[in-house]
Amino acid sequence: MSASPHLLFFASLSRSLILFGYIPADLRRGMDWRDELRAGSYLLSVYYKILEVRDYNVTILQHKHEERMSG
Repeated sequence: MSASPHLLFFASLSRSLILFGYIPADLRRGMDWRDELRAGSYLLSVYYKILEVRDYNVTILQHKHEERMSG
């Protein structure tokens, strides 16, 4: 049975965050691969939420700019 690309991505994301110190050592103790997947998927969902907010803010700024240019 092969792992899905999403699982591999989350595992590698989480492993990278652990290696670069974004997940503190006291939280890493006792983590297995399932915990790493959960941490990676949670951090990815936070990243997507940040992108949504950024896109929303850019849209608002574009509308304000268009109003100033037309008015």
